[in-house]
Amino acid sequence: MAWRNGDEYSIDVAAGQTMVLSITSLEDNAVFDPYAPTGGVLVAESIAFEVSPTDSGAYRLVVGGTRGNATYEVAVAVR
Repeated sequence: MAWRNGDEYSIDVAAGQTMVLSITSLEDNAVFDPYAPTGGVLVAESIAFEVSPTDSGAYRLVVGGTRGNATYEVAVAVR
């Protein structure tokens, strides 16, 4: 899913590293779509995701609300 008014973030990840993403929201309505550097979506409308990519580069994270606006906090770890 692509949100027209979603927030976008860029996360640099090297091949072999692990990227861990999670989101919480006050209204329990925020989700994200992470995109690979090649442009393909890795998972749609998720609240938690972990991946060890084989491609290095800038991964795009698009955050949006499933119903209306969302007040959220995203946790990102790359190790």
